[in-house]
Amino acid sequence: MYLDLKTVTSKIYGNTLVNILMDSIEYGQVNVLVDSSKYPKGQASFFIKNVGEFKKTGLPPMLDIEDTNMGEVTNVECRAKVLIWLKVEEAHYGVKPIVYAYTPYANRYLSHPDFADYKLWITRYTDAPEPLIPITWKAKGWYMWQFTSHDEVNAISGYVDADWMIGR
Repeated sequence: MYLDLKTVTSKIYGNTLVNILMDSIEYGQVNVLVDSSKYPKGQASFFIKNVGEFKKTGLPPMLDIEDTNMGEVTNVECRAKVLIWLKVEEAHYGVKPIVYAYTPYANRYLSHPDFADYKLWITRYTDAPEPLIPITWKAKGWYMWQFTSHDEVNAISGYVDADWMIGR
């Protein structure tokens, strides 16, 4: 389940969360990092304020990093801003967030050893048995793999993303 805190509406989020909990599906909250050249600490604080306390039964906080949301930034700027957000969340929740990215973007902006300790949620829509793994996570592999955007879940109307979670 995605929670884009830039456009969140608690009425929709609340109803969806109730449906998810009724089906006993493990869930977590995702922050889509927007315009990484500005205020990553502010985005992290906004996430903490609106999500509340991390539930040990759910997934850790997740950061969605996509080029369509980042604006014009250099590799160094992007890495710095992403690390700021990750460190603020980790300090607050006491658990490392999960990084959500697709391979070409991760190879361009997140090819740095600082990210290797974070679990990877890779997006790669394919029928292949494994996704292409970004350079930084080659040794560790993926934690979650979003393999389609056209799956169905009883508790949610319309198509949803589907993921494999192996928990490495």
